Amino acid sequence: MTEKTYEMQWDCQFCGTTKLLGKTHRFCPNCGGAQDPASRYYPKEEEKVAVEDHVFVGRDRTCPSCSTLNSAEATFCGNCGSAMEGVSEVKTLEERETLKAQTAEATAKPKRSGLPMPVIIALVVGVVLCGGVIWLFTRSEEISATVSAHEWERTIVVDEYQATAQEAWCDTMPSGAYNVRRSQEVRETRQIADGQDCSTVRRDNGDGTFSERQECTTRYRDEPVYDDYCRFTLDQWAEGRRVQTSGNALAPAPAWGNVQLNCANSSRLGCEREGNRTETYTVTFTNEGENYECNLPQTEWQGYAPNSQWSLDINPILNSANCDSLQQR
Repeated sequence: MTEKTYEMQWDCQFCGTTKLLGKTHRFCPNCGGAQDPASRYYPKEEEKVAVEDHVFVGRDRTCPSCSTLNSAEATFCGNCGSAMEGVSEVKTLEERETLKAQTAEATAKPKRSGLPMPVIIALVVGVVLCGGVIWLFTRSEEISATVSAHEWERTIVVDEYQATAQEAWCDTMPSGAYNVRRSQEVRETRQIADGQDCSTVRRDNGDGTFSERQECTTRYRDEPVYDDYCRFTLDQWAEGRRVQTSGNALAPAPAWGNVQLNCANSSRLGCEREGNRTETYTVTFTNEGENYECNLPQTEWQGYAPNSQWSLDINPILNSANCDSLQQR
């Protein structure tokens, strides 16, 4: 990375002469005024003056006695002879801009703390409304309800050994797959270098010069990565049918359906095996024409006699019942 050095520019605060050179013109050639390092700035591209064989020895320092600008190598001020040991270095352009931004931020009009009154009012109203909605949807009301119906349903899933269509990346395809059809598809993307984005970076050296270099970052593009994708057939157990029984009374007692399996449990196409069993038992409670359903274990379901009276908590908005609240009257 090549770095070049150029002279900063400055404007004379005494006679108004502009575009003086930061390293060459320590004093204004027009009026003799001393250079103020705080007035240094970067020149335009077409006004840059290169500094050949530049050796950086440190930032300039301003004499505390006569304000004359001195090189970092100076032990005594070249104008008045004052000792320069321990004198602070001048600030660079970047440091001055940072300090200026921090000062502007610190002196800016303080922001009002808290929220504007209209926002506060809107929030309060919103909280009240939300609270009201929550109350409506969570409040309960106790009613007296009568057992008006019993329902039950039992289901037996029958699995069938069948040919199923599946797909997966070929390297994860299960054994036993057949009728395999392969295709090339994008599995992922990878980043490929695709040139560079470059910009010119300047840095104030603090000695009346600045360094300039090109900084580049690699630009990338996404490139698809293809792989083999497989569509295939696989023989496996899957739900084939259901055997269901149901009723709407306590008697006769709930019973499981009669399951007849085709070539039971053999691993041949079309053969069957018994799968999961599920059962639901529902009691319906009625109050003033409204029905409320509770799903219960079979042993509890059997204990709710027809036309018996029960107290029950309900939500009148959702028309739902809290079945845990059931109490016989």
